[in-house]
Amino acid sequence: MEKIPESKYSIERYMAYKQKLGDFIMSLPFERMIEVQTMLADKGQKLRDKYPNYRRYSMYHSLAQSSIDDGMEKIEMDDFPGEDSVETFIDNLTAQG
Repeated sequence: MEKIPESKYSIERYMAYKQKLGDFIMSLPFERMIEVQTMLADKGQKLRDKYPNYRRYSMYHSLAQSSIDDGMEKIEMDDFPGEDSVETFIDNLTAQG
């Protein structure tokens, strides 16, 4: 059974990383933008495959550039543990340019 990390959901963190990633994508030349979009899709697929409850993590929605609303599953957690961390992925991606 998947162990759920102890972090709590933060709307501020979700919004900050969604904005950071969106701004980064929009600053890229077209060819790099396509490359980054592929990387984001691959990361999202890996998370969906590994975590059946991926929609309950706010950072998944930052990665997917999707909104969080009341009609969705309850958001309970900020980020995925360890190497699956979306925060770390976005930080590393935006640092590379």
